[in-house]
This record gives sequence, structure tokens and C-alpha cells, in this order.
Amino acid sequence: MSSPQISSPQMTIPAMLDAFASEEEGLPWPAIQFARENWETAGPALLDVLNAFVGKQDCSGRAHDILFFALPLMMEKREAKAFAPLARLARDADPLFDILGEGVEPLMHRIFAGVFDGDVDRLWSIIESPHGDSMVRGAALQAYAWLLFSKVAPMEEAEARFARAFETMEPRGPDPVWVELASTAATLNLMGIVPLMRAACRKGFIPARVIRMKELEDSFAIGRSDFFRHSLEYVRDNGPQDDSFTQMEDWFAPGEGEGEDEAPAPGEHEFGTPVVNPTRMIGRNDPCPCGSGKKFKKCCGAAG
Repeated sequence: MSSPQISSPQMTIPAMLDAFASEEEGLPWPAIQFARENWETAGPALLDVLNAFVGKQDCSGRAHDILFFALPLMMEKREAKAFAPLARLARDADPLFDILGEGVEPLMHRIFAGVFDGDVDRLWSIIESPHGDSMVRGAALQAYAWLLFSKVAPMEEAEARFARAFETMEPRGPDPVWVELASTAATLNLMGIVPLMRAACRKGFIPARVIRMKELEDSFAIGRSDFFRHSLEYVRDNGPQDDSFTQMEDWFAPGEGEGEDEAPAPGEHEFGTPVVNPTRMIGRNDPCPCGSGKKFKKCCGAAG
């Protein structure tokens, strides 16, 4: 299903921004279509909002709401000028999660990949940021894997980057970003990382309640069995989208009774599935799978 083709003859840049900041239900399709068709003017206007938000010149609710639409549009348009300010924003604790909400999980890694400007060190600054949101850091790892499989980033240096992360990454304790680090290393079949991964499991950085070392080793075996097919599937399933809004429509405009049967009960998901990070299915207000009794966002989901 593709997005509706809605003409916007009366649309202007200010009207587009107003539509994105509106609290009306439903997606502002005319403004979205206008931005897509007039990116040479709409793109710079949305980049101005992003830069002002990142630079704290305008952190208003209006700017916040505009960025909800601007970030997926920047992904669709492969807007590389967005990557530097976006990386700066991603190194902070909560802004991207606050802007995209639950859209962080299905969209953030695709957005990083879509606006990537070629600076791998900048991407890794998100992954290694001790102040970043764990889900956002995990999304940066997923984007890095996509860039490697797509041959946009060099595979030769991947193992050294992961080795450094296992040795120095914070927090030095249980956190979903460790699970994502280990899962991504397994996805990439980085065999040299296995001893460091075992050490992280022994230290409790990767809680056994979430994923066991045996399951991570099984993930390596899956990757080795048909690495070429595995990499093609990852590229297909995790890359930038050309139309993200049609898929967002269901959760952006809640319908009657929405959510009654959608949220999984605690413990419903089978954690530890090879390759896929099980914590991606945990809401920030759900009980933490480590068994502490705290909410996920206040325990293993905390950034630091």
C-alpha cells in the first residue's frame, strides 16, 4: 500500500510547518506530499528546525512536533545534511525517544541509515555515548550493520570497533545496549568478538534472563551457515524507507479501542531469539526483564 497522492496547490512552507505542528488527528498528507515534491525548499526549512532544536534556540513543542514528520522525510530524501545535527541530538538522553515515541524502534535505525553522510566515527559516537538513550544507541548499531552489509561502510574495521566497545563502552553494567552490541556482532559474524562477549556475559553486562551466551553463539552459527543470504535479508529488512508514513498511519491516529489487544503481557515474548534483540519488544514502562521489579526505563533501559 502506498501513500495517497494528494495535491497541495495552496500549500506553502509556513503552511507545511503549521500542518506538521497541528494537533489534528490523522496524518497531514497534503503537507507531507508538498514536502516530498518541493524538497529543494522544504528540506532547508525542516533542517532549520532541526538545527535550531539541536542548538537549543527553539526547543518548543511546535519544533518537537514538526520534527516528528521531518525526520522520516529526511530519511526518505536521503538528506545527508541532517546526519551531523541528528547525531548530536542522539548523544543526549531522551530527545529522539521523546520526538518519535514508539516510532524509535521501527524507524530510528532506518533514519540513521538514510541520512548517513559517510562519517562512521560520528555514527559510533552515538553508539558509545554514555548519555544516549539505550534504544537510540541500539538503533545506531543496527544502522551500522546495514551500512556494512550494504558496503557503504568498510567491513575490515568492524571487528576493531566492536572490540573497543566491549572494552570501554558505558555503562559498565546491565543495559539493553550491551544486548544490542552482542546481537549485532553475532549478526555480522565477528568471531574475534566471542571472547569479549563471553566476558561481558560473565560480568552480567548481558543478563542471562534476557539472552544467554549459548543463544548468541547459535546466532553466529546461523550467520556462518549462509552469510551471503543472511546479509541480503538484513539489507532488505532494515534499510531506509521511501514511504514510512503509510506504515505510521495506524499508530499515529489511534482508532476506537486501539491498544486493547496489542500490548504483550509481561513475559509473553520469548527473549533470547538469535540475532534479534529481544529488548526491542519491551516498552519503556514495562517491567524490566532482569527481574528487578523496576520499570524498564528506570533499570536496564536507563542510559546511564
